[in-house]
Amino acid sequence: MQRYKYDQPLEENEIRLLEIARHPENNKIQGSIRICNLVEEKPRYEALSYLWGPSGPEVPKFPIGYQEPVFDVFQNLYIALHRILSLTGKGEHRTLWIDQICINQEDIVEQKAQVLLMGEIYKRAHDVLVWLGDPPPGVLNVAGYLGQIPGMVKKIERSVARIGPNFLPSVSAGLPTNDDPVWAIMIDILHKEWYSRVWTLQEAVLGKRLVVYYGSNILDWEFVYRLYLVYGSAPHMPLRSLHDEREMAYKSIQWIQTYRRAREKSKPIDFSHLLWTCGFKDCKYDVDKIYGLLGMVEKDIKDRIPVDEKYKKDPRPVFLEAFKVAIKNDRQLHLLSLPFERDTKLGLPSWCPDLKRPNECVQLSGSFLAGIRSSTEKSSILAITDSDFLSVQGVEVDKVLKIAKTQYCHLKEMDKRKKLMTEFHVETLRMAQEVYGTPEPEEYCRTLIADTTRSLEGRKWSIEEIRAGYQALFAEGPLQAHLNAMEKSLSGLYASCAIQACGGRRFITTIKGRVGLAPADCKEGDDICVFLGSGVPYVLRPNIAEAGESSTFSFVGDCYLHGIMNSEILDMLDRKDTELELREFIIT
Repeated sequence: MQRYKYDQPLEENEIRLLEIARHPENNKIQGSIRICNLVEEKPRYEALSYLWGPSGPEVPKFPIGYQEPVFDVFQNLYIALHRILSLTGKGEHRTLWIDQICINQEDIVEQKAQVLLMGEIYKRAHDVLVWLGDPPPGVLNVAGYLGQIPGMVKKIERSVARIGPNFLPSVSAGLPTNDDPVWAIMIDILHKEWYSRVWTLQEAVLGKRLVVYYGSNILDWEFVYRLYLVYGSAPHMPLRSLHDEREMAYKSIQWIQTYRRAREKSKPIDFSHLLWTCGFKDCKYDVDKIYGLLGMVEKDIKDRIPVDEKYKKDPRPVFLEAFKVAIKNDRQLHLLSLPFERDTKLGLPSWCPDLKRPNECVQLSGSFLAGIRSSTEKSSILAITDSDFLSVQGVEVDKVLKIAKTQYCHLKEMDKRKKLMTEFHVETLRMAQEVYGTPEPEEYCRTLIADTTRSLEGRKWSIEEIRAGYQALFAEGPLQAHLNAMEKSLSGLYASCAIQACGGRRFITTIKGRVGLAPADCKEGDDICVFLGSGVPYVLRPNIAEAGESSTFSFVGDCYLHGIMNSEILDMLDRKDTELELREFIIT
């Protein structure tokens, strides 16, 4: 049979729509294409949000249609259309926009034009149909289990409100046993790969109404979000540990809801936060980490991001321009702290994150005031030059003296973790003792958790709590067995905070007698600087010129340096402290 041919090119604001239905007698699917103007005709249609799944010339396709024209699609779309139409009346037509069919995938010019139109396509859709995928194989009576979940959610909510996050789901709480398939269904709904993709974020955020398809079942989006809230409030849910590697996908549910609420209130979505969010998401082409968010940003930002004629080819100019726009737009330097590698091999300047490569660091800048008096202050960005150098104003406050060889770890293998943690503790404590001359310096105990206020209702840890949490965490086996409930609780909180602070960083000491946490790839002699308007200090590496003097720097990363995180440097500048010199830093 003849396959559909994309003979008629699309004009400005035109899209193709797929008219599709099941045959009333044999249940086979047939579709046809019509072209319409999205703006002038205002067609009524539904837009599909789904995963392409495996694709490419070597991947088999499946035909949609029992008479001409036939559409060849990849397996996941084939399954999605059959499931959706199985819930549609026989002979009843549906009008769908589906990128795999409605865009000529062989025409780069058309792809570019449709990418720029994508936001409008999902905004104007009557419904956005979300295809999560099928339930786990072998689970029967899925609809029956789905019917149980609302009642389970209420019981968990009541129990968590009464007992707290340490609530353990159990039969005595009126819940199914841990091996009941209903738990597998609940967890599966929240961890589908659909949440992990760049394009699906935009599609879900922009849709007026989301209709979620899970196998041959329809779910309400608010039901999915409520399930997410319950799951997050009870860390000991059955089967949770089996999905640790997909926690970032699960967290996308909150991002979708947050952005949807912002749109409902006609509030602009923060471009900087979108860059952070999309950096953690998956896509086939690197440039889609930027293109996949353009429909969610304001027009003046969208118009400044280039969509290259060779769409999908080179991410460098797209990444670079996006960060230049973001930094110039909000004049805040927290973007430098985004937890992504710097890759000068890609041709990016050292200050520009490479969104292809997340690292283990957790962004520090939300909690500190190293170079600012309040979190709303703007940064002292002087310029981004034609050579893509970043010029900022600040002071050099210290230099890296010693770097710990071992890193804080949180491996699941208990024996390996215990050995590495002991090595880390012995080495870093000895380094701190050399600086402060006391057995267990308070500065050291606070540095391991970046002196965070997290988990203690927004207040700082008292010295008693700090020491109790630290000592409980590093207690040896026999001592661990005799910890009381409060000590165990503080040990857990301290360990959690230490994972956040130390992940991807190394313990350091400095030439001026401070301790801190710096990027894992820092080197002895690196400069530690505070920029005016920045929340945290940054580690810079001088670029040594032929004459032996440094006029420019390479960016290494943000850091925690105990004793300068709360405007102390600004106080010194106000006192005209001769130790500090305000200067321009040019970062290449």
